[in-house]
Amino acid sequence: MKKERGVPALVALFFIFIGCLFDVGGVFRFTVISALIHELGHIVAYFYIREEFPKVRITPVGLAMSVGPTDLTVDEEIVVAAAGPLCNFYLAMIFLSLASVQGAYGTYFFGCVNLLIGILNLLPLPFLDGGRILYLLFGIHKSRKFWLYLSNGFVCIVLACLLAVLLINSTTVMSKVSVAALCLYALVKSFRFRN
Repeated sequence: MKKERGVPALVALFFIFIGCLFDVGGVFRFTVISALIHELGHIVAYFYIREEFPKVRITPVGLAMSVGPTDLTVDEEIVVAAAGPLCNFYLAMIFLSLASVQGAYGTYFFGCVNLLIGILNLLPLPFLDGGRILYLLFGIHKSRKFWLYLSNGFVCIVLACLLAVLLINSTTVMSKVSVAALCLYALVKSFRFRN
């Protein structure tokens, strides 16, 4: 049976709608707006370089820009990959500055969400902007196996830090066991998926 092309986009839009509908505190809305601004940064950078809009798809995990393999040079691709986090850092700077003057919770929270999205997207994981930038800067001539070991090593470091923080802050034995099991599961899935 042929798979419909628009079904994942409709599912993603449905979950965004439901999330916004039940979002009492505004956390989900701020996150969606920040993610859209992040992707808009990539699109504007691409448009500035190529003077045409890229193909953009809505996926269950967000927006995805489709460009051809020879569409951009390495330097241009680095600029496009860095544009999203830079937009988030710029907005974080503006809104956190405003929050220090106004003292408004929503302004402060929106600035923090943008700062967090910018930092998370610069992590050197292959599917994030930081991993793409790192690959373009240093690894075009390296083997695929090298990048798999590097990304698996980074996943191990992040999970170990997360595990340490959660275990220290957990109060019950059951929560510590569940956190450890969750981190171990993520680690095993990471290695199984990449190798």
